[in-house]
Amino acid sequence: MKMSDTETIESGPLPKENSTALVAHLPIQPIAVTIEQAARLIGTNDKQIRRAIYARELPAVRLGKSYSIAIADLTKWFERKKKFL
Repeated sequence: MKMSDTETIESGPLPKENSTALVAHLPIQPIAVTIEQAARLIGTNDKQIRRAIYARELPAVRLGKSYSIAIADLTKWFERKKKFL
């Protein structure tokens, strides 16, 4: 049985020799953001995000001199804060 030059997947044919072409067209979503990006995402200022990190309400990872906050953790923290309003 001879293999064809293309493979069919859910999104359509994929050339075997250039399988990375598919990856280039996928929308890439970040899994973590900086403090500044987190503040802009939820509509607050950097100081509020920093306070939450220092109070250990919002998990963050220290990378050098900056922090990285997982989108999932930011979402959970924001949802908890909304419940108190």
